[in-house]
Amino acid sequence: MNGLKSIVMETLASANVLLSDREQQRLRQETYVSGKHLLWDGDNVGPNDLSAAVRSLGWVDQALPRLLGFGLGQTDGLAALAVTPVSMRPEVGLLGALFNLGIVLFDYICDHFPDRAKLLFSQVTPEFMEAQLTGSGGRFSPSGDASIDFLLKLIVDIFSRSRALTSDSLEDRRTIMQLIGSMYEGQRFSIESRRDRVPPTMRVLRELRRKSALPMAFMAQIALIPCLYEDHDTRDDVVRRAARLAGDAMWIADDLADIAEDWDAGCWSRPLWIFSRSGGPVPENADQALYGIIETGIAQAEAHRLAKRLMSLRELTEAYSEGFARSIRATVHAWLEILPG
Repeated sequence: MNGLKSIVMETLASANVLLSDREQQRLRQETYVSGKHLLWDGDNVGPNDLSAAVRSLGWVDQALPRLLGFGLGQTDGLAALAVTPVSMRPEVGLLGALFNLGIVLFDYICDHFPDRAKLLFSQVTPEFMEAQLTGSGGRFSPSGDASIDFLLKLIVDIFSRSRALTSDSLEDRRTIMQLIGSMYEGQRFSIESRRDRVPPTMRVLRELRRKSALPMAFMAQIALIPCLYEDHDTRDDVVRRAARLAGDAMWIADDLADIAEDWDAGCWSRPLWIFSRSGGPVPENADQALYGIIETGIAQAEAHRLAKRLMSLRELTEAYSEGFARSIRATVHAWLEILPG
C-alpha cells in the first residue's frame, strides 16, 4: 500500500503542478524572509506578546514568520490579479498576513487545546465580533492565557485595519462582516459538532468548507476593495474564481495532512466525512482511519481533486500574473511535507 504522501505527490507530479525541490526551497526562504520583516508591524502586538504566545503553544520560532509570509504571498498575489493600486498593496498585504496568522492560531487552539478553545469562545463572542466590526469596542479583558491574549490583540488589530480599508464603502464593510461571520460560525460549528454526536450530514460539509475555504475569499475581498480599473467586472470575476479554487485546494491539502489529528480530536474533516459516507466499518483508531481512506481510493480521489484545482488555478491566472498560483502551490507543499508516508 502506498503511503498518503506518495499518493498525493505522484498525482500532483503527473498533473505538472508539483514544485521542484529547488523551487520549493527558494519559495520557503522567500516566505520566511518576507514574513520576518512583518513580525513587529501589528499595532497592538509587541515582541513580548509574540514570544509568550510561541512558548505557550510549543511552536518553533520559525512558525510565525512562515505563517505571515504565506499570508503576505497569497494576498499580494491576489492584489496583483486585482490590479490593486501600488500605494495600497503594502497595507493590503500586511492585513492579509496578519489575518492568515490569526486564522491559523484560532484553528490550532480549537483543534489542539479543548480547554483553551472554551476560554477563547468565551472571549470571542458574536457581540465582541460585532463591536470590532463596527469599531464600538476595541478593549477586552485579558484572559491570562498568553496564546489567547496574543490572538485577541491580533483580532483587534485585524478589525481596525479592515475598518480603515472599508471606510469609504458600507457595502464592502458588510461583505467583510458576512465573510468573517461565516468563518466564525463554521469554526464554532466544527468545535461543537463532534463525530460521536453529529452524523455526516451535508450541513457538516458546508460548515467545514466555510471554516477552511472562506479565508481565501476574505483575502480576495480586501485586495479588490481599493481597485478602480477599466475591466472591473473581468478582474473581479478572475480574482473571486481564483480565490475559490485556491480555498478549495488548501481545504483539501490541510485536511489530508490532519487526518490523524482530526480523528484523535473527534473532529469531522473532509476526508473523514467522505469516508464515513462511504458506508464502511467504523475505524477504531487514527491508523485504521488513514488505512481506510487510502484503501477505499478516497485519498487518490482527493489528490486528483487537489491537482485539478491547482491546474485550473494556473490556467485561470497565467494570463494576468503567476504570483498567486505559485504562492498557493508553495502553501500546499508545506502541507505535503507532513503527510504520512
